[in-house]
Amino acid sequence: MPYYGVVARDDVPEQLATRVAQLLDTLHTNTDGRAMLARMPLSRFELADDQRYRIIEDFLHKFSQTVYPLDGVKK
Repeated sequence: MPYYGVVARDDVPEQLATRVAQLLDTLHTNTDGRAMLARMPLSRFELADDQRYRIIEDFLHKFSQTVYPLDGVKK
């Protein structure tokens, strides 16, 4: 499950958001990038997609069905 998330607002141009994601995804590949990551402290960023967050969606659905109904949770 993703630990931290970095997202772009919907008014950020897709090309810019993609470029920032590429840069973050490769920070661990050079000395300066590793130094920046060490200050956070992170070893690297990982790109995520909908599949990566499926575990959270499944948990929220199960929680909403068995513990307490949550608005906006659909399956």
